[in-house]
Amino acid sequence: MSIVCRAARLEDLVLADALVVESINDLKQRQGFGPMVVPRPPRFQLFSLKDDADGLWVAEDADQFLGFAFS
Repeated sequence: MSIVCRAARLEDLVLADALVVESINDLKQRQGFGPMVVPRPPRFQLFSLKDDADGLWVAEDADQFLGFAFS
């Protein structure tokens, strides 16, 4: 495994949102609830990327999206 952290790109924003949705829904389902979150347009992420492109990062392993961070 070779995890790479790199600056986020525009096409990463939808993947980041999908990862958050999947994580929250997985947690809620394991607690006995149904899915609670649905994918939404990444408006805040897009604003953040335009405002400070150096402040958004993604982590990936062999082109598999693992996570992201805002600074």
